Amino acid sequence: MKKNIIFSSLLSLTVGLATTSCGNDMETLYTEGPDSVILGGDNTEINLSADLLDALVLTLYWNDNGSLTTSNPDIDAPRNTTQNTIELSAFPDFSTKHEIAVGAGVFEHQFVCRDLNGILTKLGYAPGEAAPLYVRVRSTLANNLTPQYSEVLSLNVSPYFIDTTVGLFLNASKEETGRTLYSANDDHIYSGFIGAGAWENWWLKEGDGTTWGNDGETGTPFVISSKDSSWNFWYPGISGCYYTVVNTVTSEWTALLIESITVEGDVQGEMAFERKSNIWSLHVNGTGSKTISIKGTGKQYNASTGTDDAAAIATDVTFGGNAGNLSFSTSGSAETISITLDGECDLL
Repeated sequence: MKKNIIFSSLLSLTVGLATTSCGNDMETLYTEGPDSVILGGDNTEINLSADLLDALVLTLYWNDNGSLTTSNPDIDAPRNTTQNTIELSAFPDFSTKHEIAVGAGVFEHQFVCRDLNGILTKLGYAPGEAAPLYVRVRSTLANNLTPQYSEVLSLNVSPYFIDTTVGLFLNASKEETGRTLYSANDDHIYSGFIGAGAWENWWLKEGDGTTWGNDGETGTPFVISSKDSSWNFWYPGISGCYYTVVNTVTSEWTALLIESITVEGDVQGEMAFERKSNIWSLHVNGTGSKTISIKGTGKQYNASTGTDDAAAIATDVTFGGNAGNLSFSTSGSAETISITLDGECDLL
């Protein structure tokens, strides 16, 4: 086996060196790296069900490979310097894969039904069809050293269908609110109109169980992350209607505050927004067929502007389509829309 070099400065972290003199010369030590990983699992036939979302379905375990031996038996290497990563793939060559980094000194990982199903969905598994899942553990001592791999564990898995077109809008406590964002192209990009309070905190949860929030870094309010270290999202300090887009592909989200909506044409007026019901409305009185156009003004907040009102980008908005299915745009001119009135009513 190829030997890896560890300089004695690294070993200064050990207790033994606190009482041992090595002289003035820096000693160069060698290690053969971490022990080989022997990977096992408690279940090789896994049929997932949406009725058992929190059920434990798989436990992976492997030997303790956190101890290193060195060329000087009188000097102990630091423990748990090895970084272990679980790799899961639909292909035996792991050409595409999902990775899970595990903490130092951890040699086991458990999956509940919803989490494993989410991973299988991202890897492209068809719902209700049994197919092989390949699992291995990658062990790395340092970034510039060749990693070691365990033998591949092969499992048969059958996922259930999940709707990845809908993103759930959760409150600050990660509870469902009844509000949703929609991914029309099922591409993990979610959008919709949200009536939000000033500085309202929230999270987005995908159908596969992935929960997104801020990346957890100070000064990056519109950069997103699904890591455990993430914080909740927060809207700017103005209450109102926000056209919200969460792009999990580019790891950013945006909030377009719609400040006003104007109706022009055969019917005219300024629409009013009611935040609790998340509805714009205009009370009108008339009969017969009418043609109108709808446009508005807004302020765009994104990763470049942050929540700074002065930096927000002035943005015009327009609507098109028809009375039963309006379209929304931030470019182009407002389209003519045909409506039919029958006395007093509200345009919503």
